[in-house]
Amino acid sequence: MTVSGCGSTPAQPVDGGPPRLLDVLVPPGTQIGLRYAEEIDLRVKYHLDSPGQPPLGGSVVQFAIFGDPGGSTLAMDRAKTGDDGIASVQLTGGAQERSFLVRASAAGAPDAEFGVTVSKMAFVGINVVLDYQGPATIGTLRALLYTDHVCADLQPSVAPVPAFRMVSQTGAPKATLAFLNLLSQTYSVVGRAEDAAGHLVAAGCVDLAAAVLPSGATATLPLPLTDVKASALGNFQLTSSFTLQPALATAAAAPWHKLSACATSPAQDYLDATELGLAAPLVTAIEAKRGAADATTKCRPATLPSTMPTLDAQLESLLTTGPSPGSQLAAIATDLDSILKVAEIDSRLTIGMSGAATLSAQHALQKVTLSAGPPLAKTATYDLADTTLPLIVAKDVPIDMGGVTLALGQHGFTLGLGTFWNRALADLSLATRVPAVLPRTSRGLVEAVVAAAMRNGKTGCAAVEDLVCTTTGACTVVGAVTTACTAALDPLAAALDAPFAPPSAIDFSLVGQGTAFDADGDLLIDTIKPGSWTTPLAQSASFSGVRAP
Repeated sequence: MTVSGCGSTPAQPVDGGPPRLLDVLVPPGTQIGLRYAEEIDLRVKYHLDSPGQPPLGGSVVQFAIFGDPGGSTLAMDRAKTGDDGIASVQLTGGAQERSFLVRASAAGAPDAEFGVTVSKMAFVGINVVLDYQGPATIGTLRALLYTDHVCADLQPSVAPVPAFRMVSQTGAPKATLAFLNLLSQTYSVVGRAEDAAGHLVAAGCVDLAAAVLPSGATATLPLPLTDVKASALGNFQLTSSFTLQPALATAAAAPWHKLSACATSPAQDYLDATELGLAAPLVTAIEAKRGAADATTKCRPATLPSTMPTLDAQLESLLTTGPSPGSQLAAIATDLDSILKVAEIDSRLTIGMSGAATLSAQHALQKVTLSAGPPLAKTATYDLADTTLPLIVAKDVPIDMGGVTLALGQHGFTLGLGTFWNRALADLSLATRVPAVLPRTSRGLVEAVVAAAMRNGKTGCAAVEDLVCTTTGACTVVGAVTTACTAALDPLAAALDAPFAPPSAIDFSLVGQGTAFDADGDLLIDTIKPGSWTTPLAQSASFSGVRAP
């Protein structure tokens, strides 16, 4: 057990040498009680903090009184150590009821302190029973005694308010620490439990009135210690990862996979859309050259019963041969699958007080990052502040801090993730797979696929018309198929764009919780991790947070 006025500091080296220490020798302990005019020698030993603790002889130790001594005096204010490293001065008690400190100091060593009480009455004592029953591992228990503060002034803090006296003990969550030779007066007693690194983990405080400490009495003071919660107030930078619900990803990618789902895709999709703009007789003639779609796969056949290639198969050859963008449709759909798997979102959480003891937060979305997997292995990040989304900041988010768990209540945003899928598809996939296609939109892509068709010196929809009219022999109006083919591009593009439609209301709601840590013991939460979100959008979602300016 150690006793001091306001704690000690680590020993310090002098001129690069070993650290030095100044130990109290006489009287035993540092809580001194003197009668009026009584004398006592205050003795300290000055030595190196190294094996064998070599003494430092011939060194000056200074002694000084702190506080009102009420007439008590030191015989001298400095003394030189002998060969044994010991220095001493005489203290004579005054004729007034007083408590004060005598501090000894020497170069490179933490100060040594004597707590002195002078009284004509019998002294009082306080046995402080500190008891911590929480989950933390305790390195040191401290009891601090105050004469000029009450508990309301002594809230838990990283560094305690300097105390009149302090007693400590290491290695146990429960201890009885004694304050001896005190005046009969009002005191406040603070208990602190610290971990091995000296970080405060639990605290307690009791005010003692002078009436419970009559002259000559020794009081036993039970002082339970309760866990000190680090503050969550402030800003946190969050990084969240959302693994999309498989059903949502499948639905979003379905129109794109449809363009390459059959042996005759995308030709059958173009012909289906083109037929919508043609007269019935011509449609009947076209259907005769196509073959019926399979009831299960919905795919048109590549050959007719006569073994002749179907119109769909012939058009397929025109749309996907050579460098045509149509040859990349399957790869583009696969790229979209990977883009739809995970969304990384950066956001800022600002936690404040919404009442006397109630926390709430503002949660602001900042950036969304989407990735295309191998072989592209590319990433795109988009700033949400640059969009026209109506709600990317959620206010008054309920916050609950229970133990080390930080819970965030339900809140919602207008995220419009589909709009970012569309941008990532263009920036990551289309820019790589079909770099010549401009603009990099669904409409630009489907138009480029048709534009690549070539037949009998004709291109695009004119080549499609040449194929249809030659194969069916049923065209009666020149340009009718070309017109219908051109008109078909819009509904085809609209089907591809449908999963990317911007939302008109909140489409992204979150409920979350994470484990909060105060790693450096400053009573401020530094990190929140691991954290998890619950949201209808994702199959799983995690986040981590770090304190930010």
